[in-house]
Amino acid sequence: MSKSSITTIYCIYNAEGSIIGELKYLLFKYFYGFKCSMCEITHTNFSEKKEWKNEISRSSYNIKAVHLDEQPDDLYQFSNGEAPCVIAKNNKGFKFVFTNDELTSFRGDVHQFFKKLDMKTKLILLD
Repeated sequence: MSKSSITTIYCIYNAEGSIIGELKYLLFKYFYGFKCSMCEITHTNFSEKKEWKNEISRSSYNIKAVHLDEQPDDLYQFSNGEAPCVIAKNNKGFKFVFTNDELTSFRGDVHQFFKKLDMKTKLILLD
């Protein structure tokens, strides 16, 4: 099977995308030490990482980073509040790619994320 069998890779942040949601996340991050492991991979303190943008542009996957409140209904039902996480969608439905624990283990490393993503998606396609 090819990578094209996976229609979309959803990277789900543990934060809401509204201005209030973003401000709430920043407050919790800086005053209470809250971290979103997906945010650590995709962003610096102030902007999206250049490495992330470069890897996205080179990737053969359709990768969408979404906030909690930006998930399509079917994805929201599947993810069931398990954010942050990464979920693949193919013609068979949804499948978890990375849990929060796995994302945390990358320690914000974009290249490790994409290396493991390639490995995991190959396993998903074999299921």
